[in-house]
Amino acid sequence: MNHKEMHDIYAPWEYLLREKLEDADRIVSRVDSEAAMFGIPAAQRKQFIANKVVQLIDEIAEERESHYRRKKDDDMRKKHWAAGGQIKERKSTRKGRQKGEQYKMYVKTKVEPGPDLIIQSLDVPLTTEQSNRIFELAEYGWLRSDIAKELGIPKTRVNHELVKRKGGGAA
Repeated sequence: MNHKEMHDIYAPWEYLLREKLEDADRIVSRVDSEAAMFGIPAAQRKQFIANKVVQLIDEIAEERESHYRRKKDDDMRKKHWAAGGQIKERKSTRKGRQKGEQYKMYVKTKVEPGPDLIIQSLDVPLTTEQSNRIFELAEYGWLRSDIAKELGIPKTRVNHELVKRKGGGAA
């Protein structure tokens, strides 16, 4: 297969893949913002997130491959020829979880949500320099998301500071 053929095969799928990767990028950005809020250094955040994403991609690929192998093996085992040319299906010998058991496992492993860390973080004051810089950049017309990136804090924190300073609702 040459490069042009591969490009022709890939091209129709590219927009779907791009859309999913943009969604994933937004999630990673939120994780990074929250980690920044807790004072984790940028290099450490970047390394941790990169390792976790690569690990997740590997897990997904392994699950897909094992599912494909299992399905292929099941198809080969289920049917056998009987006299008269009929195909009879055997009962599956694989012992898996029943639907009720899967639900029980979900209930056992369900984690109750913890406290809202973003809301709690609003009670921790920013430095005077950071607060002044937020207000200054807002006065210059910077977007709140750009201010958040510049200062390495979440956008919700920028909104909170501006509302607190101006004494009104969010714009």
